[in-house]
Amino acid sequence: MQSRSKVTDSGQKRVSVTLELGEAESQGELPQADDDGKAYKMAWQLRLGFFLGSLLSPAIGVVGLVNWDTKCAWTCLLFWMFSQVCAHTLAYSNPAKSASKNERKIQKISGFITALPGILGGARLKVDNDTTAQYFGWFSFCFGIFFAFVLPFTFSFMASEYSNMNKKKIYDFVVMSLLKGSGSVLGSLIYISTAAFGCIQRADPTKNLLNQCGNPIIPSFCLSIFLFWTWLVSVLAPPLITSFHVTWSDVALFDLPNNLNTQGSFYFIMSFTSLVMFAMLNEEGESISDFSVGVMSVFFMATTCLLFSVLQAELCGDREIDNRRRTNGRITIADQKEGGGEKMGLDMRDLAVIV
Repeated sequence: MQSRSKVTDSGQKRVSVTLELGEAESQGELPQADDDGKAYKMAWQLRLGFFLGSLLSPAIGVVGLVNWDTKCAWTCLLFWMFSQVCAHTLAYSNPAKSASKNERKIQKISGFITALPGILGGARLKVDNDTTAQYFGWFSFCFGIFFAFVLPFTFSFMASEYSNMNKKKIYDFVVMSLLKGSGSVLGSLIYISTAAFGCIQRADPTKNLLNQCGNPIIPSFCLSIFLFWTWLVSVLAPPLITSFHVTWSDVALFDLPNNLNTQGSFYFIMSFTSLVMFAMLNEEGESISDFSVGVMSVFFMATTCLLFSVLQAELCGDREIDNRRRTNGRITIADQKEGGGEKMGLDMRDLAVIV
């Protein structure tokens, strides 16, 4: 709108320009860079880069499925979380116009891309001769099918929620959360995945792959899941959580709603087991010990429970929170202890920073 910077002598013209600008902002039609020099969406070059990054794991999976190659199947799963982060970043990189047809297509395509690595890699591994590989194959294949039906709609829903933010929050989300946050976690994902990838390339194709490179393949896969969960909770979730507050005092006392206590407990188990697996990571490659199998079993149980606890909270709602009194955007709750009348505030954004 070039008339914005043009000064006219007509007061009526100046008023009409102001109304036009206000109408555009109310409809969410924010420019890529406003007069203040701030970016409200990523440039197409960056979006193209994230799109290509999201295709890395599916492309390896296609090669593995066509050639029926176990090495490519494991490599596909190793880079699955890398493609997940790229796809999420691509889908939410233009929040102001997320309701447009083109953005809706990008969101659904991104959601479907995130499911492909699990389907492609799992389809090969679930018929492998090794029992552990079969377990991972079925795990990845089932979650891939589930994500293929759920994530395209989830991406569109989350993008529409981001579009409701004001200009300042959109700027903070695009620059601080997506650009900086994604760049930080992608480097760690590449480092962990390439360590296992090197062992896969050196492995003897005539021998069992997991006996040669079980460590670091499976620990690296688990660590990638943990890093993705951490990025999801600390970067994508906070802008959408504005309904209630958790103070540092509540976290220190573990005095939180039952739903948050459950999720926090499972996430703590994931964190602890991830540190143990990282300490045992051997880039040279070796078979997996019985202790490592036990640690990874605990990790996957905690991951699955955390996922379903989050889904339960989103689908069914948190009745404990809904039943509390809300005052000025905050929730105050009476202490449930006998004779207690102390009240506290809950802020989920503080908890998201911690995890």
